[in-house]
Amino acid sequence: PKYADLLAKLLNDIENGLMEALDLKGEPLPLLWTCDYIPKDPEDAATASVDTEYVVGEFNCSCVGVSKFQAVCGGDKTLADVSDEDYYDGCKLTDLMGAQAIKMLDKLKSA
Repeated sequence: PKYADLLAKLLNDIENGLMEALDLKGEPLPLLWTCDYIPKDPEDAATASVDTEYVVGEFNCSCVGVSKFQAVCGGDKTLADVSDEDYYDGCKLTDLMGAQAIKMLDKLKSA
C-alpha cells in the first residue's frame, strides 16, 4: 500500500513508548482513531535520502466521524435525513467496525 511505511512507523512508535509519551501508559487504544500527518522536508541525515518526511500533527479519537453520517450530526436532522446511498455506505462501514470490535473482544476472551 502507498503509505505502508507510515503505518509501520506508527505501529513501531506505539510499541516503543508512544503511549507513555502521551501519558496513556496502560490505557487501551481507541477502537476508531485517526492520525493527521504533516509532510515536511527531512531534517535528519538518516532520512535525507527521502524527499518528504511525515510527522503527526494530531491524533483524533474523540470525534472521528463516519463521513456519510456527518451531515446529520447535531441540529434537528437525524439518520432519517441521510440519503439511501449514504446510509447504505455508512452502515457498511459501521457494521465492519462492529464486526472487527467483536473479533478483538473474542480474541481477548480466549487468550
